[in-house]
Amino acid sequence: MANPDQFLWMSHSKPLQNEVESTKSLYKGGALVRLRVQSAVRESDQCSLNALIPIAQYVLIDASKVSRYAVPIQQHHLPEANMKTNLRAEPESISFDPSKSALCVIDMQNYDIKPGGFFDLTGVDTEHGKRVIEPIKKAIAYSKAASIPIIYTRMVIAADPLMRPGEDSPWYWKGAAYRADISDPAMERAIGIDGTWGAEIVDELAPQEGDYIVTKPLYSAFQRTDFDLILKRLGVRHLFITGIGTPTCVEATARDAYFQEYFPVLLEDCCGGIIPETHGQALVAIKRRYGWVSDLESWASSLSEGIPDFRSPV
Repeated sequence: MANPDQFLWMSHSKPLQNEVESTKSLYKGGALVRLRVQSAVRESDQCSLNALIPIAQYVLIDASKVSRYAVPIQQHHLPEANMKTNLRAEPESISFDPSKSALCVIDMQNYDIKPGGFFDLTGVDTEHGKRVIEPIKKAIAYSKAASIPIIYTRMVIAADPLMRPGEDSPWYWKGAAYRADISDPAMERAIGIDGTWGAEIVDELAPQEGDYIVTKPLYSAFQRTDFDLILKRLGVRHLFITGIGTPTCVEATARDAYFQEYFPVLLEDCCGGIIPETHGQALVAIKRRYGWVSDLESWASSLSEGIPDFRSPV
């Protein structure tokens, strides 16, 4: 039978809410407290998600790809009526429903931003990350005020050396951290190995209960993760994207969101890139082919105008 310790079970059915509240699966001290194993689960190492959902009425998430901060999927309560509001954006304004939206915070990690991180130790600019901390903090506050779910991503190097790319992989040659000399303890701490300080999200933006964290090996949040499944279970249609770097992880996630038929919207002043020119090029590419670009003030105004009795958090 599939090992139940490898899975995180989360409710997506309102009738089961009381049951889930009494037996819900939480991470406590880094250890998964699991729900009872459903007797209907097939004896197979590759359990079919489609087979499980009609029987167990739970969402199955691979716990190895969702960090220790993950909690059961929350019910985000907004009025049932059509909540669409208009957002000033480029290349044109766009309407969205806050109850079918999510905020994505991409790779705001010690590795990229903090003194002693990999970028700092190797002389790479860290200001592009530092300057968007406060705008992202405000975006998070607005999301919570609007009951919009928040999904963080972390790009990490696998803790198990066996799972890291070698010289026969393009990842090795395009990811400088893979080639770093980790015989130096300071560098090993800094490069973003999963489970170390470098891989963690900066303290200023620390995830809170009810937030989601997706751990990824590549630029896009969609690749080799359960990000798409989480969005689907939350009923998301519009994905508001913040974080770093604009021409790498931000753009890759926006493109894949478009390919998966979500509406990606970048909040420009909440995104940063090391090189201003490539930051701008990414915004042009997104506006032209893959999505929309707006800003924090416009997004906050659209929430205030579109949600009855909305209370601005700032």
